[in-house]
Amino acid sequence: MPRKSKVAVLDALANEPVPVAAVVESILSNPPEPEPEKKKFATDPFPIAGDILVGAYLADSKRFKRSIIHFDEKPSQNVIDALKEAQFRWNNYQKHWWKAVGQETANQDRLEARELFNKIAKMIRTERNIEHDIGAPSL
Repeated sequence: MPRKSKVAVLDALANEPVPVAAVVESILSNPPEPEPEKKKFATDPFPIAGDILVGAYLADSKRFKRSIIHFDEKPSQNVIDALKEAQFRWNNYQKHWWKAVGQETANQDRLEARELFNKIAKMIRTERNIEHDIGAPSL
């Protein structure tokens, strides 16, 4: 018996009427498998704080276990000295200041980085004569 080509078989199936109930039953009995859920990752480094008027931003990198301070433009020597005093290092490739976050002292290190960021933002605001009160006005 000669083999039928795939086209001939498909043509023969297309000409045969298929009952709707059979199609619906086939779909309900064999539902498609759900797609695997994609893992959602937080951005790294994760932004913590920022001061747009000053052009300074604080971020935390969980991947590299470090706090990062980035400036839009080069800060004054006073700010650089404060960063060095707090043991921040300059990353010339990514153009930001960073400090390692210890495993045992992670919360304390992040708190110190946030306090340093606030201190630096105030220093830059003073240098540029920008008002310090950036929050909501008190009543």
